[in-house]
Amino acid sequence: MSFAYRHRNYDWDTVIFSDECSFQLNQPGYGWAPKGQMIHQECLAFEEKVQLWGAIGNAGKVCLVTLKEP
Repeated sequence: MSFAYRHRNYDWDTVIFSDECSFQLNQPGYGWAPKGQMIHQECLAFEEKVQLWGAIGNAGKVCLVTLKEP
């Protein structure tokens, strides 16, 4: 709230907010097994990864970029 109060009269037309996020495909994280049995999870040595980058500004969405890495 203090940030919003201090910047309430700021010219937001010149500002964009951006962020990025990576997703590892086929990454084991959770599993299920009957009681008393071990959870079996497999993963490849080199999993594919998808990275997203996006930005928004005062007028709305600026862009969304998808990068796929081997």
